Amino acid sequence: MTARLNHFKLVGPVAVIVGLLLLGLAAVPFFGAARLDEEAKVRQETLVKRNVAIWISDMEVVLTSWTIWDEAIDKLNNNFDLRWAERNLGQSIIGTSNVRSLAVIDSNDKIIYAKTADDFANHSFLKQEPSALVAAAQPLIDSVRAREHQPKKSGIPDRISSSKIEVVGNDALLLTASLFQADIGTVVPNTDRAPILVSAIPIAGSLQAFFGERFMLDDAAVEPSEQVKPGRASVDIAAAPHGQIQVLSWQANTPAHDLLRQSLPFAAATLCIFIASCVLAISTSRQALRMLVDAEKHMRHAATHDFLTGL
Repeated sequence: MTARLNHFKLVGPVAVIVGLLLLGLAAVPFFGAARLDEEAKVRQETLVKRNVAIWISDMEVVLTSWTIWDEAIDKLNNNFDLRWAERNLGQSIIGTSNVRSLAVIDSNDKIIYAKTADDFANHSFLKQEPSALVAAAQPLIDSVRAREHQPKKSGIPDRISSSKIEVVGNDALLLTASLFQADIGTVVPNTDRAPILVSAIPIAGSLQAFFGERFMLDDAAVEPSEQVKPGRASVDIAAAPHGQIQVLSWQANTPAHDLLRQSLPFAAATLCIFIASCVLAISTSRQALRMLVDAEKHMRHAATHDFLTGL
């Protein structure tokens, strides 16, 4: 009993310290990896959000060739010319860009010209009347009107546009409202408000495939925000016809956890070596303790017994 108690006194504290050390070593990588992966997810969400905004901005810039133009102000606002609109807007925009449907509204927000490409005439949304396109883009039109009379710089004006992605069934459209403005100022609108171009660009394929492939996202999906599973990255991307927010979600990268998983075999081997070393140290300490106890017994026997007779 005394030997076991002495052995526990020697080995017990060591075992406790080793156990706490192992728990600490296991916890630090786990919590550290979780924090690093969360930071990586936030960075990826920010990057995707910015890239989507850049893509939309690029689509808006394409339309400035037709919307920032003195002649457009003259032929659409001051002296409306249907033939000019057909040739320079309908045929030109639809024939040279990704726009497949467009409408022009006047200073009273009434449609004065509209055209849809023949190859998209049966689209689930574009096959509707031009009024449906304008109605869907009404928040964008309101945004443009609110900025129409803001102070302008001299020279070529900055574009005044507003865009959104709208999901219609399994299809998605980029809707844009762009204000017509004079470029060099040879023509001045004779009304308080200028015409606005409303355009629709269908997004080829599914929305998740379009952005998933563009931004190399893993398991991309477009779904209502409340249905996004925990742990997935997401950004607001579109709106359904009834105003429900749709988000683009994907399986976030986990570089820290991936590295941790890859290092597990090495960590396991190192742990096995460490445990084996501890077992060897404990065995050696037990053997040393046994030798000490035996030596103590021998010395006690020698001190209390005659060397020759054993009495």
